Amino acid sequence: MSIAIARLDADTAAPEDVAALDRILTGARASIVRAGEHLDGAAERLSEAASDSERIVLVARLAPDGTIIGLADGVLGAGGLTIAAIAVDLAHRRRRVAHALLDAAAAAGSAKAGERVSVTAGVHSDNAAALAFFAAHGFVPSGTQGGVTELVRA
Repeated sequence: MSIAIARLDADTAAPEDVAALDRILTGARASIVRAGEHLDGAAERLSEAASDSERIVLVARLAPDGTIIGLADGVLGAGGLTIAAIAVDLAHRRRRVAHALLDAAAAAGSAKAGERVSVTAGVHSDNAAALAFFAAHGFVPSGTQGGVTELVRA
């Protein structure tokens, strides 16, 4: 399986891109959203990225047809890059797509900042799969608040 990772902007996103992202986010919703929480849809994420130069939305496209199979969303701030979401289409999980998205997001954050940046993420403390994923990438817990484990990688 060959994938390409690229930035997706609101002005270049086709309607089918937004629909694909919403389908992926819907599939991921059960593992990343708890009762009373809201998960931004694709249109909201792209709109925020259009109005915030620090927001990075990356997509993984399946070669050769360009089907979107995953996304990474992050915000670059003074403290580094904060990952808001990484989600992969259910049919393409366990194929290192999330790994490629995380690496590309960290590289994009560093390129935008002009230096290597720290990367942080917040994961629900009961989401063992996400905690293991981030641990495999060198993230360590830096605290827990309200059932969310904050993770950091320098």
